[in-house]
Parts: sequence; structure tokens; C-alpha cells
Amino acid sequence: MNNRRDALIVLTTFVSGLPAGRAVAQTVNYPNKPIRLVVGFAPGGATDILGRQINIALGTFLGQQVYIDNKGGGNGYPAWSYVANAAADGYTLLLGENSMAIMPGLYRNRSSQPARELLPVGFVGTAPFVLIVHPDLKARNIQEFVAMALAKPGSLQYGSAGNGTPTQLCFEVLKLATGIEAQHIPYKGGGPAMVDLLGGQFPCMFAAWSVAKPYIETGKVRALALTGLKRTLDFPDLPTFAEAGVPLPDMDLGQWWGVFAPPSTPAGVVARVNEALANSLVQSEVRTRLAKQLSITVETGSPALLASRYAAELDRWPGVIRRARVIAD
Repeated sequence: MNNRRDALIVLTTFVSGLPAGRAVAQTVNYPNKPIRLVVGFAPGGATDILGRQINIALGTFLGQQVYIDNKGGGNGYPAWSYVANAAADGYTLLLGENSMAIMPGLYRNRSSQPARELLPVGFVGTAPFVLIVHPDLKARNIQEFVAMALAKPGSLQYGSAGNGTPTQLCFEVLKLATGIEAQHIPYKGGGPAMVDLLGGQFPCMFAAWSVAKPYIETGKVRALALTGLKRTLDFPDLPTFAEAGVPLPDMDLGQWWGVFAPPSTPAGVVARVNEALANSLVQSEVRTRLAKQLSITVETGSPALLASRYAAELDRWPGVIRRARVIAD
């Protein structure tokens, strides 16, 4: 199965298969009631924070309230399934992220793959993951960290938000890129993992920038390098992995987000939401809040842009998971 091809076929079929009159009618009448924006994680995480930063502006441009509906657990699977089975009328949308591209490769034998069925509406943006270490660890930069790990193969331990989560796969990508060996300690969420890192139960982990930033600022953890293609505005001296001489091409996007709709949502409705999303994200106050709070680089574009990027991510992760021998719970 060619993931990129399948995602693009779904988008093309959806756009071309709807009668023009129906699409126009749907656009004229939509929306006429509040819209549910589903987030597949508990309140307080990066995706939830992002949703609560954009829902008011999005609602302003759509002329209706957009409210957040948190459906946490299962690495996002319950949320994807919920939206995939919702009425295809534009009143239930998903704020999707990395896990949508990772989990299909992790659960290849699962009969239902709702993340694959969802329609791309619009790209939102990207943000880095960051490798953080306990202050007691002697490594001051990524080169010293890699050298230390190579000197004592298998002795290093790292935590994550759970098996198969982006924070684990970030470290597995680092292992594949450098040849280091490390023992994985999975937690049930990034919050519990951060608590034990701060307590010295293990020395290092990857975290979403928005989660790690307060602890970096107070010196409770030390940041070594960022995924993605550029530095953050608030920590301009912190390099990316590529700049530090340890490129991680599988993590070029870092963390990413996009809005998705149920299958068969009319093209006119998707176009209306895409337009409102783009208008929301170009507002300077929204962009400033996202940059300061989450270090998100806003990116807007057509549904086809999100479809293309999502297809590339779907292609990317099964190979990483296979090479790293990641096993789901």
C-alpha cells in the first residue's frame, strides 16, 4: 500500500466527485450552529493549548462558536474514530497531529484505521521537540551527550510519554542516526515522565517545546538540541540537531498540526473552513501568541498541502518503527 498515493487519491476523489451545486449550497448555509473541534488529548497538552488559542479566532471568521472537545487516551485513536464516524457536515472537526501518521505504522494489523480516512482541511503549523536532560548529567551539548552514550553502550536510560508516542520515536530516530544504545522507560503521558525526569529517576527525554520550556527557563532541565529546521525565537542560542552536527532528517517537521474533517464532507464546507482557518492564523495577535507560548511556526495552505505532507509522514514512520523495533502496548 502506497500511503502517499492513497491519501492523495482520497483528496482528489473528494474534491472532484461532489456536484458543484451541492458544494455551493453547503457553503452558503454553513455554518448555522456551533462547531466541535475535537482534540485527541487531555487538557493542558500542546495540542489542547493550540486548539484553545485558535478556536475563538476561527469562530469569529465562521460566525459561530467553535468549542474544544477533549477525547484523550489511546494516543489519539478514540478522537480519530469519533471524527471519522461523525456526520460529514462540517460541524465536527479534528485538530490532528503527529500521532495520526505514526499509529497506522505501529498498529498495521488493526482492522480500522480512522486516521487514514479523515479529509485534510488545512495545515496549522509546526513546532520543535527538544532533547532535555537532568542538570546532574555532565553533557552540555548534543555532541558530548552522544559521546557519553557511545562510551557506555546500553547504560543510558530515557523516558517518554509511552510506547510508540512521538517522544519515544524522537529518541529512536536519534539512536538510529548516532548508533547509541539506550533503555526506554515508557510512561502513561508526558506529565508523569517529566515528573520523574525532574526527580532524577532517569536522565533524559524528548519533550514538546511547550511542555519543556518552563523547566528550561528555571534551570530544572537543560536543553541540548531541537528537532525541526530552525531555532526558537525565545532561545536563539539553542541549536537544531542539524546545526549541532547530528541531523535527524526524519524529524524535519518536528511537531505538526492540521485540521481534518470526516470522510465525504462536502468540498464547499472544507473550502469554507480552510478559508476561515487561514484568516485566523494570519492574525498577528494569534501568530504572536502561538510563537511565544508554543514556539509554533504558523503555516497555512490548501487542503492539498496538508494532504501531501500527511502522506509523506505516513510513508516515513513505518520504516522508522520497523528499524527501531518499536512495539506497541
